[in-house]
Amino acid sequence: MITIKTHPKTLAIIIFGMLLFPINMNAQTKTKKIRTYKVWITMLDGSEEKGMLYSADEEFLKISKSNTLDESNVTAIHAGTIDVIKIRRKGKVGKGALIGGLSGIGASVLIGATTDDDNFFTREESAAIAGIVLVPLGTGIGALTGTKRELIPVNGNLKNYLRWLTTIQSYSLKSNANE
Repeated sequence: MITIKTHPKTLAIIIFGMLLFPINMNAQTKTKKIRTYKVWITMLDGSEEKGMLYSADEEFLKISKSNTLDESNVTAIHAGTIDVIKIRRKGKVGKGALIGGLSGIGASVLIGATTDDDNFFTREESAAIAGIVLVPLGTGIGALTGTKRELIPVNGNLKNYLRWLTTIQSYSLKSNANE
């Protein structure tokens, strides 16, 4: 049996270091949140397809009716039949509404804090009135801002589609899953 003599302080530092080390170690892989993008495809005949942007290659754009990487729900659309592609990040409207509503709350609190008590309304009344007006206004403006979609004109032209292909691929579910 081998015995190693160490100073008690050295031993305490080693034990402390060993306790800290596992905090950064993780035996399980972390799940990555995949960014999903909604896509609206207007065809040359005027019909519309919509879903999640699954993938895109030189000839086909593939959309999924679900958020999974399962190919059973994927529809392939030939680029030559596409008129316009509109893309928006999923959940962007709700996030915009939330940010706008919180901005309205913050503004109403600020108005209440900066109002003098010798005015017609007290600070609390000023904050409440501002909140009644600003929270719905901020929520609406935020939601409206979130509805903006990126517009990609293809016009049934394969050259137009290929010009935008790297942009389209950057929004695809499959490329975001591989990052």
